[in-house]
Amino acid sequence: LMVDDQPNLTDFYARIAKALHLTPVVASSVPEAVDALERRGKPTFVLTDLHLGTSDGIDLVEFVREEYGSTLPILVVSGLNDDDVEQRAKSAGATDFVAKPIGRRALFARIQSLLPATYS
Repeated sequence: LMVDDQPNLTDFYARIAKALHLTPVVASSVPEAVDALERRGKPTFVLTDLHLGTSDGIDLVEFVREEYGSTLPILVVSGLNDDDVEQRAKSAGATDFVAKPIGRRALFARIQSLLPATYS
């Protein structure tokens, strides 16, 4: 599940997911992401921005942790490169945090490192 309110970024994330042999599901807000999760069930991986228009990616991280437990990898991306922001994301349950902008190869490697061994 790839969540960002900028379509060019969800397209970018979806291309990386496909390169990792994942089926990308994209959403632009927390309600849209929750709807996708309710329709499709547990994802393999979640990538979410923190600032999603009127939504907050932290709310999505907390929802995913509550619904699917602590083993599902969640990567939070943010244009804010700040230790407090990273700590807030990790305290909510994010597995990892990365600041934007991030290149294709670096993001591919970061996601790959978080996926279960069956996807490596």
